[in-house]
Amino acid sequence: MKGRDFYDFEWYIENGVSINRKYLANNLMREGLLEEPKLTREKLLEILRNRFETVDLESALADISSYVDTEQIPDNWDPEHFIELSQKIQFSDC
Repeated sequence: MKGRDFYDFEWYIENGVSINRKYLANNLMREGLLEEPKLTREKLLEILRNRFETVDLESALADISSYVDTEQIPDNWDPEHFIELSQKIQFSDC
């Protein structure tokens, strides 16, 4: 994941953009992170938690510093911040 992925994740969550569950499930299956097309909220939160706990956020911040004013990035840009944000995910089943 690149810094932009985290920046976008936060923007989408904070702006109430819902996630297409079927599309996400298909992509997670393709990446080998999901074994069946049924994606539960709990499974998604587990996948995200695992990712957020293992990512190098310093590298992600460095990645976006060339096109985003890092002064706009919250001081709490850490795994727990993103885990908390993930609790606000909204699904659409379109």
